[in-house]
Amino acid sequence: MKTWALHMDEYLDEVLRLEGHGSTSISSTCGGCGTADPTFRCSRQMCYGPGLFCKKCIMEKHSVLPTHWVEEWNGSFFQRRSLHSLGLVMQLGHPPGYSCTNSTPAHVHFTVIDVTGVHPVRVRFCNCDSRVEHRQQLMRVCWWPATARDPQTCATFAVVRLFQIMNCLGNLSAHDFLRSLELLTNNDGLDSFPMGDTDTDLLLESSPRFQTHRAPISNNLDDETSGTRPCTVRDRGNRTVAVRCRACPQDGRNLPQGSQNINWAAMPEDLRCVRRFRSKRAY
Repeated sequence: MKTWALHMDEYLDEVLRLEGHGSTSISSTCGGCGTADPTFRCSRQMCYGPGLFCKKCIMEKHSVLPTHWVEEWNGSFFQRRSLHSLGLVMQLGHPPGYSCTNSTPAHVHFTVIDVTGVHPVRVRFCNCDSRVEHRQQLMRVCWWPATARDPQTCATFAVVRLFQIMNCLGNLSAHDFLRSLELLTNNDGLDSFPMGDTDTDLLLESSPRFQTHRAPISNNLDDETSGTRPCTVRDRGNRTVAVRCRACPQDGRNLPQGSQNINWAAMPEDLRCVRRFRSKRAY
């Protein structure tokens, strides 16, 4: 702290610099096309660098990042804008940059919950292949739908994983987690997004379901093809979705191959596994 105290004014100047328009060397021209007087930048420095961009370039830069916030310089300060308000549309069912001639718009209030907050997103579903449902198109871009029929709210796989870890490690409830995302979205409460029971149920229900569907791929260690062979939920056998304990002895994994044939009593004491894996019932 004593070392940092010598540079407090420098730290303050740099923080205030980020709140302002920035130096003319990086703010006079667009960081993409080079046009004069750019006014947009990525909010909270989620994208690298403090450079400014014109509207066209900021849209191209975030064409596959709909859950970022952007800021627009209004002459006095940076005002936060959503990519939704700038007209960004996410076309599902096709590679990025491709349009669809047979698409339908999603619900006008379509919402995506991500680690960066709660976002309104314009989405268009592809109808080129009628066999691919809307919920499947969402999951193929790593968005977990709240409902199987006509979804209007999604949670990204990233935010579901984050909630799983924080719920298991810190006992954080879904309500508190979503409240944190709401404050992260808008901390002044003047333009908050509705965070109702549907959103809470989404995270509460999607977390175990998400883990259950991934478990056969990551946890069925006895079958190397378990993640690639066709399989339905009903076809799975017992213990296929169980998570293995990393501390329990497993021959060939955390123990040498053929360890069940080792005479541990004959080994030196510093190499024995004595009383390491005693059953809880023995206490």
